[in-house]
Amino acid sequence: MARHKRTSSRGRIAVSAWAAAAAVIVCFGSASQAAPLIGGQHITTHAQVNTDGKDATASVHVLASPDLGHNQTFIDVAIASIHASQRASWEQGVTVQALLEWQYPDWTTYDAPGPSSFQAGSGGASSNRHGRTDFPEDVVLQAMRSIVAQDSNGRLGVKVTGDEKPTSGSALDAAANLESVLLAAYASGEISGPANTLDTNAVFGKAANLQYLSMTQRVKRGAGGIISQRMDRLQYWADTFYMSQPALAAFGLYTRNADVLDESYTQVKLYLNRLLYPAGSGSKTGLLGHIRNDDGSWVDPAVWVTGQGWGALGMLRVAAALGQSSSAETLSDSTKSKIVDLLRWTSNLLTASHAEFDSDASLWHNYVDVASTFYDVSGSLALAAATYRLATLAPSLVPAASIANAEAVYNRVIPNLGPYGQFGDGLKCVDALAFSKPGYTSVEALSFGILLEAARRDYAKAGSGETTALIQTIGGLEL
Repeated sequence: MARHKRTSSRGRIAVSAWAAAAAVIVCFGSASQAAPLIGGQHITTHAQVNTDGKDATASVHVLASPDLGHNQTFIDVAIASIHASQRASWEQGVTVQALLEWQYPDWTTYDAPGPSSFQAGSGGASSNRHGRTDFPEDVVLQAMRSIVAQDSNGRLGVKVTGDEKPTSGSALDAAANLESVLLAAYASGEISGPANTLDTNAVFGKAANLQYLSMTQRVKRGAGGIISQRMDRLQYWADTFYMSQPALAAFGLYTRNADVLDESYTQVKLYLNRLLYPAGSGSKTGLLGHIRNDDGSWVDPAVWVTGQGWGALGMLRVAAALGQSSSAETLSDSTKSKIVDLLRWTSNLLTASHAEFDSDASLWHNYVDVASTFYDVSGSLALAAATYRLATLAPSLVPAASIANAEAVYNRVIPNLGPYGQFGDGLKCVDALAFSKPGYTSVEALSFGILLEAARRDYAKAGSGETTALIQTIGGLEL
């Protein structure tokens, strides 16, 4: 069993990561690993941003042009299987995000034409498309499903049997659906005017506002204003990085509320301080513990692979929303610095995760530092997706060896999905409700696979010279 061991060196990851990527994808592990950033601290300090007139596309010019196709059979079976599944609120949220990133990339914060794409102006629904000819119909349909299952607290997608109690359970899982409901409101003309005014009497606008109020006003908060993951107690989960923090960022972006955008960053920072293992924590250094109480005691101290995936993917979405909040020329230094922090924190987390990757199995263990736990498809797909997404946005922060690992996961898992959405060839998928037990498949795993397909596609596009407004903005930052 071969693992990539961590090194004690720190520093900038070589910009040549992209240049080596194509060769590495063909021959895994053939390229030497660039010096990684070690996630040995809770929070890194703000970085200086570029003020010397650097070409915003400079970081893109060195990209290789890997020839990466996609597996349409996997995508078709995964989507059909997801649609056939009963979904909890967070599963609904990651499902819609996967559909959005794969089917409607120009409606995402990653690939949108630019900040103006999120500014309504005075033209109503048609002008909100900003030249986009596609209407995100599947996302809007799923947003409606979340609204139908919204509870009296405003939590989207939580009512399944009708027996759910509004005073217990997760406080933030439902927030995973907020971005899709906001997008539906925007695309339907329920967000309008120069200030992006949300119509709180309209179908999507009302539901979005109720979800926002639920997570910001009806949930317990700990020291510093950290929002609890649970309704009945102060408790913090790694899953939250993908649920509430991107939701806050989306609400701030779509309603042009800078304070809410800043709050999304603050919540990321607060959660890192609670859950990220500091230097000196052995094999857990730089990784996220799973569940922790407000008093500091651990409910689940394990570094769950899916938790690392939730964390990395969530921080990237917050960074993307901040990057789309204004044009590159008018972004404040404070916002630029926050984007740099988020990208570096993601890089640190991924570096720590890749140090525990099992290159023989081409997967991560369910608990990444415990070799006796099973190899998990779900979390491995999530981390591979995050690796490709970060490499697309900030190639200097991703070593070539990490791209090789992500591609190895792709080749191990994606071709081995059965006709009914079950994983074959001995692959195991964590039970989304049990954390430590394997199963045949899950909505999470299928959605993470689609997210990986989308991130890998965008990585290949960037490598062939197709840039985006967000890539140009990030290219102007000093990483």
